Amino acid sequence: MNVFSHRSMYNHLYFHPMESLKEEIMNSADYYSGGMVMPERSFSSTNYDFGYQGSLKDDDIKGSGNSYTTLFRELDPRINQWWSIDPKTISYPWESPYLSMADNPILYTDIKGDDVDLGNLYDKNNKGEYKYPMEIASFELFAFSSEGQKYILDHAQKGFELKGILIKDLELNAEIEGSLSKKGIDVRFGVAELDNPMAGGQTTDNSPIVNERLKLNFSIQEADYSTFSYWKENRRKIILDGVDTWSHEVFLHGDLREQKYLDPQSNVEPYSHSLQSLYTSKYGNGYGVSIFQQAQSFNLKMNAGEIEYSADYIWYNIMMPGLGYQTTPKIKK
Repeated sequence: MNVFSHRSMYNHLYFHPMESLKEEIMNSADYYSGGMVMPERSFSSTNYDFGYQGSLKDDDIKGSGNSYTTLFRELDPRINQWWSIDPKTISYPWESPYLSMADNPILYTDIKGDDVDLGNLYDKNNKGEYKYPMEIASFELFAFSSEGQKYILDHAQKGFELKGILIKDLELNAEIEGSLSKKGIDVRFGVAELDNPMAGGQTTDNSPIVNERLKLNFSIQEADYSTFSYWKENRRKIILDGVDTWSHEVFLHGDLREQKYLDPQSNVEPYSHSLQSLYTSKYGNGYGVSIFQQAQSFNLKMNAGEIEYSADYIWYNIMMPGLGYQTTPKIKK
């Protein structure tokens, strides 16, 4: 399973090997977003049963091109909705279980009818602008770190690609399936309005495990963009705090949950903020500090001329308070 992916789909040309060793065009179509065929912009052989994103056409129900059957459920491309609820709806509590492709079929696909890996992180508003620029920046800084890159590729399927939108140097390509994907672990990143407004992020999973695969969902709290002057003046702090939030969720809670999944007899407590959990996790064993240091020194305009925090400062003044521990005295920057 992919960690996340950028996808764009336009018209589709399907070729079928002929007995005469010539290629025959079996299907050609232009689609509206969501899979509805554009009038007078399609051709399909009577012997070809597949259409939008390679899904099986079910023309007997609602007419030609108005219904598709996938592994898990049926899609109505005219309204971009499924007939039945998402079998993984517990993983996406912020959206309707009938919603298709996170209501963004330009960016995402859902070939099996069960999953969207990227979540809503790269969603756009009606002006075509990214809705979560701060969250994207913090995520891409996290993903660009050496630890973040390895984590993503370890959980990716062969062929997975990630190209940064704001961090242009970010480019990941999985030439083989990741080692932890092979062991049955999938991950998803997203933005959410969390129940606890004081929480920076949240990690959930699909316990009890279904189909023997662990599915981890990492959510970051949506930034408050209502006060433009505030986030403009505090942009660097907000983004770096977001980097630490991703690190905290992935390499504290996510890491411990993976340990428990791979060794059910383990005594780790994945969702604890205890010092024992901290020191058992990768987050508390150098990853949290290292990722923050890489983010604050990255060649970005926001970092130009700004102070770089020491490892001790990051540990005592950023990471520990995020766990609920107050440190005194404050370590100097």
